Amino acid sequence: ACSMAEMDASVLIQGATGTGKNLIARLIHARGNRSQHPLVTLPCRLYNYPDGLEHIMERLDEASNGSLILEDIDELQPAAQAHLKNLLQQPVACRLISLTCKDPDKLVSQGILSATLLDQLRDCHISLPNLADRNKDIELLARYYCRLLCNNVGTPEKQLSPEYLELLHLYCW
Repeated sequence: ACSMAEMDASVLIQGATGTGKNLIARLIHARGNRSQHPLVTLPCRLYNYPDGLEHIMERLDEASNGSLILEDIDELQPAAQAHLKNLLQQPVACRLISLTCKDPDKLVSQGILSATLLDQLRDCHISLPNLADRNKDIELLARYYCRLLCNNVGTPEKQLSPEYLELLHLYCW
């Protein structure tokens, strides 16, 4: 991820829910040459609504010279994919970092995701292994999500007890 941060290419991050896709996306932005500019997140499910085109245009403008995280690209409906594909025919003033919990090539072969759109979003590809294969990362991710949740609700950061962390390690990921 750190080597991809230095490039100005679009990145597709694939991994199961909870594996840290968003954390990796934020790391790529923070370590890249666009880190002094905005990092904007767009949940793709919002793009499926009638005002979705305006919504993504606003987010692209907001992320100008920074990075735009497209969360859950597998949730884009065909009409939304077509709009996004057309938007990306023109150069955009931000780095695109797309996230998915599904295999994008399988989505293309099933006719769910446009092959052209996938090519536009995947100059670089990161596939995150399941947490069962990354036991050392569980505590790091738990602390990250706890801090994120506390920040989102405006409460002081909470500490995770050793007992709670032990339970997380015992869980069958």
